[in-house]
Amino acid sequence: MASLLSLPTELRLHIFSQVFSMNAPHISSDEDLPNESLERIRHQKDTDTRFIANARPHTLFIRNLDPLVFRTIATLTWPCWRTVYEVRCDRFRARVLDTTYQCMNLNSFGGDIRLLLVNHQLHVEAARLFYGGYTFDFDTHIEAIVPFFADITPFSRSCIRSIALTKRALPYDKEYDRCEWSNTMHYLSNPQHGIALQCIHLDIIAGKPGEHGWDDVSPFVFADFHVLVHTYSMSWLKDLIKIKAAEVNIRAIVEHCPPASSSDAMADYIRFSASIDDGLTAFVKSAMSPS
Repeated sequence: MASLLSLPTELRLHIFSQVFSMNAPHISSDEDLPNESLERIRHQKDTDTRFIANARPHTLFIRNLDPLVFRTIATLTWPCWRTVYEVRCDRFRARVLDTTYQCMNLNSFGGDIRLLLVNHQLHVEAARLFYGGYTFDFDTHIEAIVPFFADITPFSRSCIRSIALTKRALPYDKEYDRCEWSNTMHYLSNPQHGIALQCIHLDIIAGKPGEHGWDDVSPFVFADFHVLVHTYSMSWLKDLIKIKAAEVNIRAIVEHCPPASSSDAMADYIRFSASIDDGLTAFVKSAMSPS
């Protein structure tokens, strides 16, 4: 390691750029996952959409560890150096169990992150490349975001430039989902935590009752969201736009849902879903712009 430190800084940075190669981490199918199945770490059918298709390159997938797996690991290797937190984990999300987070595609990552632990100088030099060079994707595992950011050093936290997350289908949001989302957005937007995101990828689970389910729907427009953002059902949006980022990419993940006639709430959700690509995207980008 002394020989590495004796090299010129420019050469060390070049070596680090090769170690933290931008070509390895890209999961595109279930086959790339560890042995524990997707179903055991899913809390709801809309989770882990990017494991199935359209995975973004240069992405590290951070997920809640299956609580049953965590219980076994914790018994063997306690104490756990990662923050332990609670998640709702059965089919109906009624049980609460302890777990922590994990990087699902770390095995496909070509570099050795132990370089970050050698000493302060190498940590500073390598952290910029590692934390600044990848998108950290949390999907719907919102519970993992604050523990992950809190566990890394303040400098590493300041190097993260891009995250990806998914908003669950609004009709199925529970009060604990709203609280978890609100707490997370407040954490990410708090300047005391030194987080300087430049890019946010936001996927939103949208509902569409059939192939032509939006044909007769009048979508919300940009101006409508200035009013909607202050309503209770859109409190998640009010929390989201507290974060500032130069680039915001919004994508609708369309799923089948009941018809609008089933309830007023479903009718509102369908109308909202039909508005994601235009009205909502324009509003969010405007509201989250740093300028």
